[in-house]
Amino acid sequence: MPAATAAFRLILAACLLFFGTGATYAELARIGMVHFTGNVESAGYLGGSLSSAIDDSLKKKFSYQRISEEKIKTALEELSKIGIFDPRKIPEKNNLLRIAVALKADILIYGSYGIIEKPPLPGGKSSQGAVADDVGTPGQNPAQSDVTQISMRTYVYYVNENRTAELPELKPNLDASLFEAINTSAENVVAEFKKITVETESDEEETGSIQTAATLRMAWLPIVAEDKKHKAAVALYKKTAESVRDEKYGIQISDKSVAAYAQSVQWQAATQAQFTQSTQFLADAAIALKTDIVFWPQVVSEGKKKYLVVSAYHAQLGRILFAQREELKGDDATAEKLQKALVNQLRGLEFTVTAQIAGLKGAGLVLEFGGSQFEVNAGESTKNFGKVFKTGEQFHLIVKKNPKEPRQVCHVRNAAGSVTFKNIEILITCITETVPLLVKTVDFHGGELLVSLDGREEMKIAGLGEQVFQTRVEDLQVFDIAILSLPKLPAQSCRVSGPSKLADGKAIDVQVRCHKSLEHQLSGYVGYPAMGILGSSTGTIQVNENFPVGKMSSFFAVSVAYQVKNLLPYNLLLGAQVNFSTASATLAVQQFSGETSTDTVKTNMIRTDLIAFTAYPVPLPYRLELLPYAGFGLSYQSLWRSGGASLSSGISPMVSLGAIVQYDYTPGLKFLFKTGPDLYFYSGGQNLMIWSFNIGVGKQFI
Repeated sequence: MPAATAAFRLILAACLLFFGTGATYAELARIGMVHFTGNVESAGYLGGSLSSAIDDSLKKKFSYQRISEEKIKTALEELSKIGIFDPRKIPEKNNLLRIAVALKADILIYGSYGIIEKPPLPGGKSSQGAVADDVGTPGQNPAQSDVTQISMRTYVYYVNENRTAELPELKPNLDASLFEAINTSAENVVAEFKKITVETESDEEETGSIQTAATLRMAWLPIVAEDKKHKAAVALYKKTAESVRDEKYGIQISDKSVAAYAQSVQWQAATQAQFTQSTQFLADAAIALKTDIVFWPQVVSEGKKKYLVVSAYHAQLGRILFAQREELKGDDATAEKLQKALVNQLRGLEFTVTAQIAGLKGAGLVLEFGGSQFEVNAGESTKNFGKVFKTGEQFHLIVKKNPKEPRQVCHVRNAAGSVTFKNIEILITCITETVPLLVKTVDFHGGELLVSLDGREEMKIAGLGEQVFQTRVEDLQVFDIAILSLPKLPAQSCRVSGPSKLADGKAIDVQVRCHKSLEHQLSGYVGYPAMGILGSSTGTIQVNENFPVGKMSSFFAVSVAYQVKNLLPYNLLLGAQVNFSTASATLAVQQFSGETSTDTVKTNMIRTDLIAFTAYPVPLPYRLELLPYAGFGLSYQSLWRSGGASLSSGISPMVSLGAIVQYDYTPGLKFLFKTGPDLYFYSGGQNLMIWSFNIGVGKQFI
């Protein structure tokens, strides 16, 4: 089994809520969960148990709204159809943003669980009991166990930041300890969420809150120790903070969290005195408390009157905004007056609305904002529209034109609403369109070609035409179509062209061209050559002019042939052949010119041929192939008397005709039968024909 990979998916989706026309109290994230089974049939309950444990843990720690599982299931099914989401695999990084957009999510949590493959025992034997971390005594077999170990991995993907946090991997056994690991995994998710959340003050209790980027956060630093003796100041300050919060101008960081921070930095009056020289403390406080505005109080005296002074620092603007004061009085009207004064000061501020653009690759994106159009360059991540807003003013943004080259679709979230005491960042997510990948075979000569797309999907090609990969590809995406195996009947070399541009089309296509490969074959034959005379005969042998070949008997013949297919046009093959044979005859001496003896003499001949030939292959049933051939060459022949002088030797032209029947025993091994005449032409009146019958074996290689 594969090691620690395969198939459960756990996706939590946190989605933006759109701004209303008024101020927003809190835009809490919506979280959705869905689980998928892993590669352990006996542990199919893992996905459901893990998602339930995480859901229960989150509910105890955070405020959120849950998206229905049915809605998430529907979205993922649609993504599965176009190859963006596969429930059997961990999503690829370039698909995470697309999944998030489809789910309108701010956060994705995904993971896997699977069996950890155990190491083999010495001697190459595998052991289902060998655990990876077991260490045995030197010289002994490693420790063994029958318990199966599971790997559980969890990741958190932050959409706005386009980054993934990897949580600690867990390796429980497939036994009772698995449930403890499930709870640990849920605790790890909660711990990760605590890094991005704040403890907020609510009417019910202090609870973690996951807000969107548009939510205004306020932190109210406590009255310092020296001023706590002024009970009226403490009461007024508290009522003012509650009044601002209750009017839903934003959310308030809990008093408990603020008090813990104040204690950790030794918050005191001396610290406040430094603010006029440097705002670094306030900037650090805003980061530590995860807040947009930091409020802090002071008690000042003028004569016999004492005043509560409330100041504010805005983290986005990087400056102290104001110091508003009211005389310490015991009535609620003072708190209301101070609250209105603070809000009026905030209302006088001006803020920007910018677009934060993620995933933009192509040029041509045009945004419409405030009745004007703005072009966005490729790779640009921020767009400032050059306009400022006061709190409560409306904004509206739409995508007028989508990018091209590559072709993308851009989605806008919180595209319309009102400004609420902070700069607004509209998130635009651009996703490159995915389209079918067509493979057009324009030259093909039979057999089967096997190709793969990025090593993920294989396709068999067996003819001319178009085929489509199931996996879709992005416009101008770099992908690899690898040739896994080439056609063998006949052998071919194939080349895949570069992809076409999508432009306004509906698919990207590549072309496959195949040409027949050179097939080389080396063959050896043994056979019997039957000899005969062509042309007129003579009763007198003229040395160096004619041979008594018609009276000779052959002993044997051997030949070696080399042939190449797919080199010549029209499917012709080209070959070369070397033949070697011997023959002899007992002739009357008087047949030789100038001889009068009645004796006989044994006459011998040796022959060597070199022939170039061409053949046309004709396929036959049962793995047979017929190759009619014709060739031309030269032959060296030598004639001599046994124990005597040489009679004749020389080179003569020749023509070779015939046919080869070939049986493909294996793709590389052939059994052969060859027959046909070889014709030799001499200067005298008598020519030679040798009809050979040969059997052989051939070795083919490419």
